[in-house]
Amino acid sequence: MVRELCNERDFDLIIAGAGPAGAALAYKMASTGARTLLLEKADFPGQTRPWVVDVEESCFSRGNIPPPEKDSLWKKASRHFLSTSDLTTMTEIGESPLISIKNDSYIREIVSRAKRRGVKLLCGREAISPLIHKDSVVGVEVVDSNGNKEKILAKIVADCTGISAAIRSQTPDHWKMNESIELKDIVYAKRETRRIQKDLDAEEVPCLPYAPGVRIDRSGVRGAYSIESVFIDIEESFIDILVGVKADRGGRSACSELIENIIQKMPYVGEVIYGGEAPIPIRNPIECPVGNGILSLGDSAFQAVPMHGSGFASAVIAAEIASRSIIQAIESKRYTRQVLWKYASEFNRGRGAILTYYDVLRKNVESMNAYEIDKMIRSRIISEEETLTGLSVRPFPASPLYIAKKIVRGGALFRPLLRFGIAGGLARMAYRKYRKYPDSYNHEAFEKWKKSFPV
Repeated sequence: MVRELCNERDFDLIIAGAGPAGAALAYKMASTGARTLLLEKADFPGQTRPWVVDVEESCFSRGNIPPPEKDSLWKKASRHFLSTSDLTTMTEIGESPLISIKNDSYIREIVSRAKRRGVKLLCGREAISPLIHKDSVVGVEVVDSNGNKEKILAKIVADCTGISAAIRSQTPDHWKMNESIELKDIVYAKRETRRIQKDLDAEEVPCLPYAPGVRIDRSGVRGAYSIESVFIDIEESFIDILVGVKADRGGRSACSELIENIIQKMPYVGEVIYGGEAPIPIRNPIECPVGNGILSLGDSAFQAVPMHGSGFASAVIAAEIASRSIIQAIESKRYTRQVLWKYASEFNRGRGAILTYYDVLRKNVESMNAYEIDKMIRSRIISEEETLTGLSVRPFPASPLYIAKKIVRGGALFRPLLRFGIAGGLARMAYRKYRKYPDSYNHEAFEKWKKSFPV
């Protein structure tokens, strides 16, 4: 049975999904006076995200939202290394631009702040489709755990439903918003925090180089785009394990296998106390994230960082930009693509251009095998500089001196180095394309921009 809600339940903005993007957007809208509804399919915000996430520390100031409180922060390793797949060569990363936070805890923090400032939260309701009238989204249809459906009306809908893009994916074809994602553009990530023996002495840890207090990121464990990260904390009696494998190379089952292989070597490791898993989109952001009465942000708009797979920072940054366009639309009483386009333009010319840069790099180098990646780490073609640049989500240098250094270090690695160089050139072209993203919506101009360089 479908029940249409009465007028007093109508809203200026419906935010579908209380993940990082939805929570941040709700917080941004809370002080504007706009009637905002935040929908969450789980029983409470953060329930489906019980894991640690690595986040660019700068994203909180860039997104103008409060940084995590003490209870939401995760302990940082004293030292951080990038390792070859065989663990024989390691490069110390130095001061990482990332901090680790409890995903669920921080989301609850931000949603609680938004609620106190007037945002209405409705849990146990999953947004399943857009309501479309006269070529514009005018609300959403939701379903509860008992299968009861409701229609909720709003002037604008923000799709923050994650990789499923439940609302955006069902918009009409002629809106050019319903881009899909292929298996090859998804990475499966799994992170577990497990208890370890409380009376364990540092000298008893038999699994070097996984030394206490040290985080080691082992690259290329299942192909070019894969990672295995281990951090052991003796004082707090836990081990933190993160693995990521592309969906077309084993995905979920491969992640479970990698974790099992680690803990089998460590008899002092016990049960899981915190953790979870999720698919992550690692392709370039969708080219058109707005339509009449709708915008898409976060994983719904494929805004994760292809370099390390985290979409948290991009979601926070997107929420800051989107909120300004939403406020302008509400104040002008014009909820059209033309008004909401400012969000599309500002995001894609900035953060989106860098995400696209890394996506092109990924596509052109992911065919490398573990041997080639290991050789590039050993020869310092991939060094601390490249690692920190990628974690900071900035383009690599393109100066003649920088390139000459890599050629000298590369030596016999001519083929992978050439492939990496070509990928860098193509990535720069894609970056320049997105930097020229149309600043206002015009169908002909937008189509011309799309054809300017195939991503």
